[in-house]
Amino acid sequence: MSTFGFVKATKTQSRLRLGLIGPSGSGKTYTALRIAKGLGTRIAVIDTERGSASKYAGDVADFDVLELDSFAPATYVQAIRAADEAGYEVLVIDSLTHAWTGKDGTLEMVDRIAKRSGERGNSFAAWREVTPEHNALVDAILRARCHVIVTMRVKTEYVLEENERGKKVPRKVGLAPIQRDGLEYEMDVVADLDHDHNLIVSKTRCAALDRAVFREAGEDVAGILKRWLSDGAPAPAPKPTPFQAIKKLYAEADTHLAVQDATDYANSVRQQLSREERAQVPALKADAIRRVEEALLDQEGDGEPLLDHGDWVSPPGLPRDGSEAATSNLPFVESATHAPPVGTSLHTSPTSPTSTTATMRDASVAHAATHSPATPLPGPGYNEEPDDDSARAAQ
Repeated sequence: MSTFGFVKATKTQSRLRLGLIGPSGSGKTYTALRIAKGLGTRIAVIDTERGSASKYAGDVADFDVLELDSFAPATYVQAIRAADEAGYEVLVIDSLTHAWTGKDGTLEMVDRIAKRSGERGNSFAAWREVTPEHNALVDAILRARCHVIVTMRVKTEYVLEENERGKKVPRKVGLAPIQRDGLEYEMDVVADLDHDHNLIVSKTRCAALDRAVFREAGEDVAGILKRWLSDGAPAPAPKPTPFQAIKKLYAEADTHLAVQDATDYANSVRQQLSREERAQVPALKADAIRRVEEALLDQEGDGEPLLDHGDWVSPPGLPRDGSEAATSNLPFVESATHAPPVGTSLHTSPTSPTSTTATMRDASVAHAATHSPATPLPGPGYNEEPDDDSARAAQ
């Protein structure tokens, strides 16, 4: 008998995922800010265009800005989460193209990994490592609790058209967006912008916008979207991300068995984590073990730890002590036309241990006794066994 069950579909209130695609000069940033203003009052902008968004501050909308100079997918993920945690109603990412082709972006990461492995003509292995990073970016956009508007550049070419005088003149047209193929499918609404500042809806889940064309779109489009998004039952609480679940499991672990359960789960979802998230897991694990050992020492009173922290090994390529496990501080600052471009620095700091006292079960003591300092807990990924990539590197 099947374990799957179907339930009646119901529409719930939701947050917007809007993609604006256009060539240079089509008004992507301007249009994104006009629509954002109609969706909410607290607006954040992730600016990868060297301060271009701030040139519209005050005239088009009031917003806070975070300017990036490194465009790794993990950096975008940190910035999206910073906006989400700060409680912004609308987040504009201008632009998402840099996460694909920019400095430290997806394509540059693939090239760098392929060169490092000595397989320049074969990037398959590099893509296997980088794809989860890009997937984590898409997932962060979809999981955000605020409206998200992303802009994307397009590949452009010129076509010859006849003007009103009968002469052939070149006109610049946009083609496919510069991002991973199929990204448009993740959006609720996708619209193309032309050089006449027309917004042409090419894909939509909102029936009222089907085949719609707007001249200098702004709050008119936002009004249609707000009515559509607010129609339905209240949205359920968002499910935690795999990394949030890992942090919760380690934070609540009060026995070595519970720590191992958290580690098993971390290994099972490892491919869904970004590189930065994977780097933080060893420190979370070590902190959980430290708390468990402190509680055991309180009970035992012998003054000797049951496990050596050196046994808790990071994934290949990371320090054993988890020193790269860090959280990034990416503050949004109020945008002003008179202010110089606001830079941001990503800094790292070791995860601080938290000392708590917990009631220990007899099973925990028995389990801990079977794992000497020379015997780490079993399991791949966040224990001793290397993954396929590191095994090949060792050869």
